[in-house]
Amino acid sequence: MNTTPSKTTSPKTVLLTVAKFGVPVGIVWYLVSQIQPQQWSALQNSPKQYSLLAMALLIGLSATLLSYVRWWLLVRSHNIPLTPTEGIRLAAIGFLLNFVSIGAVGGDLFKAYFLARRTPGKKIEVFATALVDRVVGLYGLLVVASVALWMIGDSLAGDDVTLIRAVVYTLTLAGAAFMLGVVLGGSLIDRALDRILNVPMVGPFVHRIADPLRAFRHHTAAFMVTIGMSVVVHILLGVAIYFIAAGLYEHPPTLAEHMVIVPIANAVAGLPISLAGIGVFEGALDHLYAKLPTTPTDASGTIVGLVYEIVKIAIAMIGIVFYWTGQREVRESFQAVAASDDET
Repeated sequence: MNTTPSKTTSPKTVLLTVAKFGVPVGIVWYLVSQIQPQQWSALQNSPKQYSLLAMALLIGLSATLLSYVRWWLLVRSHNIPLTPTEGIRLAAIGFLLNFVSIGAVGGDLFKAYFLARRTPGKKIEVFATALVDRVVGLYGLLVVASVALWMIGDSLAGDDVTLIRAVVYTLTLAGAAFMLGVVLGGSLIDRALDRILNVPMVGPFVHRIADPLRAFRHHTAAFMVTIGMSVVVHILLGVAIYFIAAGLYEHPPTLAEHMVIVPIANAVAGLPISLAGIGVFEGALDHLYAKLPTTPTDASGTIVGLVYEIVKIAIAMIGIVFYWTGQREVRESFQAVAASDDET
C-alpha cells in the first residue's frame, strides 16, 4: 500500500492566513460598530432605489473591464503576445486574487508572473507593464480629483478642503511632470536618472518607477491612451458609488463631490493596511462624507462603502469563472503566486 506524506502547514502560514482574513474582518466589525443607531434607522426607513443600485453594479463592472483592457494595451505596446480574451482572463483572476492578498502583492503579481512564464525573455517588460499600470491608475485618480476640485471651486471651503486641494494639485502637477519627462525625455533624462541612482534611499525608488516608464518612450501614443482610460475608469467608479449613495439615501453628497471623495478614498485604500483595502476604504469614505459636502448629508460613508465592497465581490466572481474554465497553467500560476505570498 502506497502512502503519500501529508504536507504539513507551518505555524507561520497559519498565522498569515488568519491575519489575511482576520484583520479586515476586525476592521469592518469596528466600522460597523461605530455606525449610530439613528443611521441604521435612517437607512431602513429611507426609500431604496434598486434601479440605481443595479446601475452601480453595471457601471462598476464597466470600469473594471476598462482597467483590464488598459493593462492589455500596455502589454501589447511592448510586443508581448496576448489576446484580448486572455488578457481579460488574467486580469479578472488577478482582481479575484486581490481579495486574498495584503497590499500591492496580489493581482498585479499574479498576472505578471503568469505572463512572464509564457513569454521567456520578456520578464522585465512584463513586470514593467504591471507597475506602469498601477502608476497610470493612480495618476488617473489624481486627475479626476483635481478636475472635480477645480469645477466645484469655492463651493467647498474650509481648512480640510484647502489642504486636500493643495495636496491633490501638487501631486497631479508633479506626477505629470515626472511621467511625461521620463517617458518623453531623451539622453538628458537618462544621465539624470543615472546620477539619482547613487542617492541613498531615493535612487532605487526612483529607478524602480522610472525604468519601466522609460520603456514607453517608443510607445508614447499607447501610454497617453492608457492615461485617458485611467481617467475614465475613476470617473465611472465615482459615478457607481454616487449611485449607491443615491440608491440608499435621499440626500447623498452630489456627483461632483463624489468625484473628489471617491478618488481620495481609493488612494487611501491602496495603502498596504488591509486585505484588498477592505475597511480602510469605508473609513476614508465616511470621514470624507463628514468633511467635504457643502450640504450636510444623511448618508453613511461606511454603509455606502460596504455596499460597494459587495459590488466588487460580485465583479470578482467573474474571476472565479475564468479560474474554473482556465487552462491548467493558469491554475498552477495562481497557486504558485498564492504560495509565494504565504512565504513573504
